[in-house]
Amino acid sequence: MWKQGVEQELRQIAANERRLTFGKAPEEHGVFKVGIVGSGVSGLFTAMLIDKLNERFKGLNISHDLLEATGPSLLGGRLYTHRFTENPLEHQ
Repeated sequence: MWKQGVEQELRQIAANERRLTFGKAPEEHGVFKVGIVGSGVSGLFTAMLIDKLNERFKGLNISHDLLEATGPSLLGGRLYTHRFTENPLEHQ
């Protein structure tokens, strides 16, 4: 639940910062800037979908930034790639 006054404070910040739109239509048709919070499976999939939309629809320009608190070392969230060795016992 939002703390009282947080939404009003965010609207004030957005009003003072021209790059933030906070619920307004973009100034240039088809041009958006999106922040994706979290680079887990959902965040990475969202970034991929945005890239595919840009490829498919000419004139659409959605740029995005992935925001990850843990840094680039943990892209993918809780999914990890396990690299197997040549030892066949490791695969069982």
